[in-house]
Amino acid sequence: MAEKGLRRGPRAHVFLTAVGGGEVVVDGEDARHLSVVLRLSPGELFTAADGRGRVYLVRATRVSPALVRGEVLEEKEVPASLPQIHVYQGLIRRPRLEVAVEKLTELGVARIVMVNCARSVVRLDGERRTRARSHLAGVARAAAKQSRRSTLPEVAGPLELEEALEDLDGVSFFLHEAGGERLSRILPEAIPRRVNLVIGPEGGFEGKEMEIMQGAGLVGAWLGPGVMRSETAALVAATLVLHAYGVLG
Repeated sequence: MAEKGLRRGPRAHVFLTAVGGGEVVVDGEDARHLSVVLRLSPGELFTAADGRGRVYLVRATRVSPALVRGEVLEEKEVPASLPQIHVYQGLIRRPRLEVAVEKLTELGVARIVMVNCARSVVRLDGERRTRARSHLAGVARAAAKQSRRSTLPEVAGPLELEEALEDLDGVSFFLHEAGGERLSRILPEAIPRRVNLVIGPEGGFEGKEMEIMQGAGLVGAWLGPGVMRSETAALVAATLVLHAYGVLG
């Protein structure tokens, strides 16, 4: 679902590099996409977002694989919806992690943090950590363009679980399969500024990890009968929160 706001540009939605003086500049992969893949011509329209909630309707004035310039025709601030959702995703195998990042971006979450958990079968450190974060940020950027988002989620981590808990601010839940209160029934009535969702890896959390999270003030939440994959649980939980507060549905 595209965000409400400016009418869609007829050709594409990208993220700008710079804006000023009534002109937008796009470079890098987005410029190449406009010029080489879409064969955008001067005079054609596209939309460009600054990644922080401002969207522009633009008429292309110069098009090349290295740089696209355009004249700003309309400008719109897209208000951030509340609550902001921060997903702390236990590290899972790369293809499933990519799916989680892509779909969570489409849903409009504000932040995705990778977390090392006891049962994580993947470990990222050193250069692998930097490469993985950069790659997933690219996945999020592509998903944000496809879904015409005005903002880009921050992709962070991986953090150790204890580090992630220190990073929390707002209403926080961890998802588990052991039963208990359904997430949809324990969300606060008043719309919180931020909701944190901590998702375990394949195999879920160990008992000690759940004790640590409960001790840190997190509430255990259940999504219902059956066992979901980690990335599926992340998407369902985020969707339930967005639906509960009227952002979706």
